[in-house]
Amino acid sequence: GWGPADVLLHVPVTLALKDAVPQVSIVAPYHTVRLAVAFDTAQLKQFDNLADLGETLIGTEQASIGSLLVARQDGGRFRGNLRHFRNASLAVADLRAGKLAAVIALRGELEAALAGQPRYRIVSAPFPVSVHTAWPVGMAVKKASTELAAALTAAVAERTASGELARIFARHH
Repeated sequence: GWGPADVLLHVPVTLALKDAVPQVSIVAPYHTVRLAVAFDTAQLKQFDNLADLGETLIGTEQASIGSLLVARQDGGRFRGNLRHFRNASLAVADLRAGKLAAVIALRGELEAALAGQPRYRIVSAPFPVSVHTAWPVGMAVKKASTELAAALTAAVAERTASGELARIFARHH
């Protein structure tokens, strides 16, 4: 049917969001999302920081945190290296095609897209510690749905304790 959903997945678990949306409860954190860089070892020997790009290109999803961070780094020094894509999958396709040296995106997206391909390495995003490149995600439910919130919290706790959640993530790279 139409109307508000009962559960929204993959919601950032932050105090700012909790305060900004009082109609919902944000519960059951189940994963930490991390920004990362995948690079083609045929084009780059290493990737410790953006200077390692030289003149090569890095792809990122348009209007993403990765795009913003690369564009602002060192006073905009790397803006010319950036290529924007509608989503991370399209950027990874150009990485595989040799059109890019690297892609900055969420680690989970990169791991899933490049699983079993040793030509590509995935490293942590090379930004200062003061920049948030990781955040927990959970679920949002309507504020009045306390029973549903409790059930979801218990289900995530059980699946974490049993190792099932880790196995699901591993199965999907």
